[in-house]
Amino acid sequence: MHPLRRLSIAEQTAANLREGLRRGHWRGHLPGVARLAAELDVSRDTVLSALRQLEAEGLLAARGRGRNRAITPHGQAARRLRVGILPYFAPREEAPPMSQLLLQMEHDLEAAGFEVFFTPQTQVGLQHHLRRLVNLIGNNPADAWIVVAGSRPLLRWFARQSFPCLALFGRTQGLSLARTGPDKEPAYVAATRRLLALV
Repeated sequence: MHPLRRLSIAEQTAANLREGLRRGHWRGHLPGVARLAAELDVSRDTVLSALRQLEAEGLLAARGRGRNRAITPHGQAARRLRVGILPYFAPREEAPPMSQLLLQMEHDLEAAGFEVFFTPQTQVGLQHHLRRLVNLIGNNPADAWIVVAGSRPLLRWFARQSFPCLALFGRTQGLSLARTGPDKEPAYVAATRRLLALV
């Protein structure tokens, strides 16, 4: 086992700034040296030493005397895309296969780097009331949506939005939406015709 090495104040400051970059605390460029020194309660020389470390790592780029350092693409925190799931019932109330599917989708999306959330209310909980559902969606912003068994008016509303939506089941015929689920209509038509033929 190697002995622990104490970090200098400049190294601690660089670690603090590195974590701020990772979390997306700053966009485009860092504040000036004086402001960083005041925020971090360290000397200007300590901040300058920390900034040089981050420049050497390729996280920052100097832009010349008197200009704040730019955050490089390598140093900029990647924004995680948010995916909202609007369930028909609460996931624990869904039929076991659907519940397992939704939880597996959540897990796979998170493993791929997305931020995934279920809406705090469900379609059934809001009694399929379109205005309430639209308010729910507006109060829970997402970059993309997954809608489980959406009604025709709800899916029509999603089809008119600029953000992507995947419809799991639901009445999607003729709508410009990504969708998946069994196409039951041909089976229903065949069964109905067969029953009518028996009359």
